[in-house]
Amino acid sequence: MPKVPKTLSPIINALPVVLIVATVAGVVLRAREKTRDLGRDVLSRTIAWWFMCAIVIGSCWHGRGALTICFALVSFQGLREYFPITKVRRADQRALFWSMFLILPLQYYLVWIEWYGMFSIFVPVYVFVTMAVFACLKEDAPDFLARCAKIFFGLMIIVFFVSHIPALATLKIPTSDGVLFPHDHGEFVLSCC
Repeated sequence: MPKVPKTLSPIINALPVVLIVATVAGVVLRAREKTRDLGRDVLSRTIAWWFMCAIVIGSCWHGRGALTICFALVSFQGLREYFPITKVRRADQRALFWSMFLILPLQYYLVWIEWYGMFSIFVPVYVFVTMAVFACLKEDAPDFLARCAKIFFGLMIIVFFVSHIPALATLKIPTSDGVLFPHDHGEFVLSCC
């Protein structure tokens, strides 16, 4: 069992308390006639938070690899939710495919192997320039900037920024009590989420 630093103990101990209070509030609101709909909404959101916290804590508990895979799956699901609402043109379907099945796995692979130099510039530099060049080569000019911006914005927020969470698990940061955050566990990530 990994040793939890003293600085994280209050956070880890407070999380179940907050979720229990929210669950009780949802049950009480649902029991009252006037606030039944609100109670149902609060309770369903609280149950979702129970599952999210369990998944993130479980992946942190199993180490950096599990944490990286967990957030790669979160990014994949995020792209699946984002791209249908952006209403991109049929000509951009190939860029969406490459975003989900090449760029996303490659970004998380760079996190996995701890290649920080490439990880930090892969999406904002290489992917952006490559996407723009391929879009220009297709000679598909209508709404060129808007289309590129939609795809690039999704990649930046959903892949690049989210991939920084498991990257935090690679940091070795000394604490005030002299304990280094373990390299194989993502306790530091718990304090950042």
